[in-house]
Amino acid sequence: MHSTSAGLGGKKDGERLDNLRLGGSLAGRLGALSGLEPEQLKGLTIADINRSFPYLIDPKILFFRQVCGTVVKTDPATGVDAPVPFATVQVEDTDCSFLGYFPAASPWGWAFPFRCRREVIATALTDACGRFCVWIPRWDIDWILRFRRERRCFGVIFERPSIKDLLDHLRPPELLPWPPRPFPEPDPWPFRFRQGELLRQARETFGQPVAQRLASLGAHDSIGASLTPSQATLAAVAPLAHLQPPLPTELKAIRNLSAVSGSRGDAALREARSATVSLLARQVNLDPKALEIFEQRERVGALKALVHQRIAGATDPSQAGPLQQLLEQADALVKKSVWLVGGDGWAYDIGFGGLDHVLASGSDVTVLVLDTEVYSNTGGQVSKATPLGAVAKFAAAGKGAAKKDLGLMAMTYGHVYVASVAMGARDEHTVRAFLEAESYPGPSLILAYSHCIAHGIDMAQGMAHQQAAVESGRWLLYRYDPRRSDRGENPLQLDSPAPRRPLAGAMALENRFRLLSHSQPERARELAAAAELQRQRRWATYQALAGLAPGPGAMAPGQALPPGQELHP
Repeated sequence: MHSTSAGLGGKKDGERLDNLRLGGSLAGRLGALSGLEPEQLKGLTIADINRSFPYLIDPKILFFRQVCGTVVKTDPATGVDAPVPFATVQVEDTDCSFLGYFPAASPWGWAFPFRCRREVIATALTDACGRFCVWIPRWDIDWILRFRRERRCFGVIFERPSIKDLLDHLRPPELLPWPPRPFPEPDPWPFRFRQGELLRQARETFGQPVAQRLASLGAHDSIGASLTPSQATLAAVAPLAHLQPPLPTELKAIRNLSAVSGSRGDAALREARSATVSLLARQVNLDPKALEIFEQRERVGALKALVHQRIAGATDPSQAGPLQQLLEQADALVKKSVWLVGGDGWAYDIGFGGLDHVLASGSDVTVLVLDTEVYSNTGGQVSKATPLGAVAKFAAAGKGAAKKDLGLMAMTYGHVYVASVAMGARDEHTVRAFLEAESYPGPSLILAYSHCIAHGIDMAQGMAHQQAAVESGRWLLYRYDPRRSDRGENPLQLDSPAPRRPLAGAMALENRFRLLSHSQPERARELAAAAELQRQRRWATYQALAGLAPGPGAMAPGQALPPGQELHP
């Protein structure tokens, strides 16, 4: 990227920057400079911050700095840089922690990245000549400058050694003759060495590819030969794909166990690997989750080393372009976390066929259903997720059929992780379910209770309504994890407490249930009684599936409704 100059933006740029919304990284750094808590700033725009904290933040901190440049692409055949027009440029702020290993006797070190966080802080589009300008928050730049002022920083920490670096490391220093000779001699030949001994050392220390590259220098070892090929060879990145980093014994054990468990699918070996990760994490005072990406990062590192080797040894210029593109994209070749997010209208109703196909396929995806129990985006129409007794469009007399139990249907496959959560009732249960669903090697389904304005509630009290739904037994909390079956345990964990709040009282808190009592009181009483019986039946069913003893007053699974309670919409 080549630097260029550009003028300041106008009113349109100013309005756009005022609407910049702070993510976690920007909020953390602005908080560090201003003394405010990052949570106070996260999600706010620059305009919001100016209004909310006019005397707590120095206005100069909220200025922006313009950074300009040109996006170019190098032609591998000619080496000429050509501008890339109309390309999207993203400025990313990346923070990583590193485990470093720097042997005292080695001129090089190894760095293992973990706990990396990346956030896009600016975007731009190049013009017809490949030029662009972006506005970067001043406090983000100032934070980095202050960090570097206050700490001892390395100049270059990720420079890979070249062939010449390895040659200098292997070749012993030459001692000048003593006493000095009276007349100067010609300069020494730059590659004079005992070739057989040096190649043997290179092969033992750095592997056969490095030894082969050093041996190729002999092809140009003649008087009058051009030094250009040799200089290019010496400047090339050393092919160290076969040089293993100095891993601790625990990490080597992880790699060995992973190779075996990946081919056999042995649950015992997977547990041994998990225990090894936990042991190593405790030794270095880290969260075990931070080390779970070790294997995939190791594979990416091996791939990049191999690509560097191929680039250095490429004789056909046309091969350099694709190899360079692969090198640029290598960091993205890691395990992806695939999430599908949708509402209940899609999951329960119009998109159920597609959802069922995904769950049945066994693919490693996680589906998050934000269940508002109504078609929220299209005006509040009744859906198969609408609970019994609720009033909605096309159900003005209250819905007379029970809600579709999507979670129970998914459990019948046996290989799907299923969870039902309500953050307003138990936030730690929600977090646990998300982590389990993400770690499950197969399809996962999370049903999340989502309060909605169509419920006829004060949205500021939405979390309290979620708690009321759980305490009354209208919404159950559970986790169905097929991995528990491998350990001889019941895969279903019923995490809801026994209902301790009257269902009628919880329903009366929401207009969607309360409206019917004014327009059709008798119908409302019938639906309320049916909802109570349906709640008891569902609670008893889940107790039985979870292997729990039924509580007092619970209905037996399959018990019919009393005469006269067979209701229809």
